[in-house]
Amino acid sequence: MLPPLSKIDMISNISQARLHANAVSLNGQGLLIIGEAKSGKTSLTQALIKKSTRNILIADDQTLIQQSQQHLHLNAPKSIQGLMVDQEGKVTRHKFIENIPLSWICLLFGDNEPQNKSVKINEQNFLIHNIKAKSMSADALAALLLKKSF
Repeated sequence: MLPPLSKIDMISNISQARLHANAVSLNGQGLLIIGEAKSGKTSLTQALIKKSTRNILIADDQTLIQQSQQHLHLNAPKSIQGLMVDQEGKVTRHKFIENIPLSWICLLFGDNEPQNKSVKINEQNFLIHNIKAKSMSADALAALLLKKSF
């Protein structure tokens, strides 16, 4: 399995990609959450959705990134739109939204990843917020990300 930063490097010049990642709309801004399996992507997504009715699920576990005119847009594959699967395998339905422009990236990492990085994808610059996922709860991570993003 590729480390999380390698996944970002893979999409640095794309028109379309499918990633093992989550995506959530934070007041209309697309957040892509990348991390290893069991790193807390779904827990963080759930915590963000609970923080505000303006935070809406885009995708859980599989995220489509598609170039559209000047922006990269985030979507879920049709077969899993609005569905989230927790650590125990329980499936829940959620309100979802489509075609949200990618605004920023959160990388859930272990001990060996750098703290922050900027990446250029299709001539657009994105700041990557690197967070040591195991160091705090999903609710605390959500609060930290919301503080950093606006």
